[in-house]
Parts: sequence; C-alpha cells; structure tokens
Amino acid sequence: KLVKTRMLEHKYVIIMRNFYRLMKMVTHREIVEIKGSEFDHYFRVAEDFVQRMKKIIEHGK
Repeated sequence: KLVKTRMLEHKYVIIMRNFYRLMKMVTHREIVEIKGSEFDHYFRVAEDFVQRMKKIIEHGK
C-alpha cells in the first residue's frame, strides 16, 4: 500500500524481501557465516532502509 500511494519507493520492498529471505536462510542454517564484505553491504543497505522508514514515520512521506 505504501508503494501504491507513492509514500515508499519499490526498491525498499525489494530490500525488505531480501532481508526476510536472508533471515530465513540463517534461521534454517542454510547460511552459517557471512563474509565481512557481505556484512558491510547488508549494513549499508539496512541503514538506508531504516532511515527511509524513519522519514515515513516522522514526516508522513
């Protein structure tokens, strides 16, 4: 609904799906370790995602 109302860009939907899949893979032990470079990438993406969510919550858009 946030994308349809243009409050959120589609890339953030993709980011959330990717983190959900990653979480499931870790939970099911399909992934047992993550390289430092991968962690850095996930960290940067997560920071961007969190900042965008804060912007929606604080300003409504």
